[in-house]
Amino acid sequence: MPDPIKRILVATDLTDGSLQALRFAHRLAVPLGAGLNLVYVWSYRAGFPIAGDPEDAARAMERDARGQFDAFIAIAFDEGIIFENAYLISGKPVDEVLKLSYSEPFDFIVVGTAGRTGAARLFSGSVAEEIIRAAGIPVVTVRIQSES
Repeated sequence: MPDPIKRILVATDLTDGSLQALRFAHRLAVPLGAGLNLVYVWSYRAGFPIAGDPEDAARAMERDARGQFDAFIAIAFDEGIIFENAYLISGKPVDEVLKLSYSEPFDFIVVGTAGRTGAARLFSGSVAEEIIRAAGIPVVTVRIQSES
């Protein structure tokens, strides 16, 4: 008999699309009794207003990321979604999601994808595609449906 699924890692970029992926992961987790774990990887942004000490700017960016992450978690909580853990990490999203997936016993990763093809995919790249290529565990992609 296969091992039961116990822990699901959901990577988010805090968009409405990644909320769709989270809802899908939740629908999988509930009947399995699996724990949901959320990860958001933020990075230093060009164009973030910097006045004075660069360390102060870095702390301000981290506070901004924390506020956005907390707001996303609150939306999920209002929908009845509870997390085993919620990870806020700075760095390159692909690298940090993969590092986390190797460091803890997750059964699979859930990530949303816009399903771009052709030139749009070529120029924008795909975090989901990079995670799929490099992950050591299964990756479930959720095709994001437009809200229109």
